[in-house]
Amino acid sequence: GLSHDAYVDVAGCINDVTVNSILGKLHDNKMHIAVIRRASFMASRAYRPNHLLLDALNHTHALALLPDDPQQALDVASKTVSSSEGFIILLSSQHGSEVKQHQACAARGMVGLSHAHTA
Repeated sequence: GLSHDAYVDVAGCINDVTVNSILGKLHDNKMHIAVIRRASFMASRAYRPNHLLLDALNHTHALALLPDDPQQALDVASKTVSSSEGFIILLSSQHGSEVKQHQACAARGMVGLSHAHTA
């Protein structure tokens, strides 16, 4: 085929364009949510889904939800963290310090997200 088996190229590009569109306020959030949900569906249906891609798409989904529905954004982001726990344990055995650094970044992102709706 013309694409990666887990769609990391196509869905990754969709994710990047959507993040830039959200940050640049180029379109309304309903369009962002629809595009990211479509990319997530595509990536999750891959023969071997890429968990890092799915997590990135979930975080972008949460970012798109944040202005209109902060609680749902927090719920989506929380699912990403909980779905990644087994994957993080697997990676920890191979790349301990890198994973701890990633977890610290993810925790800061979750804290930022949880405080964003209270501000």
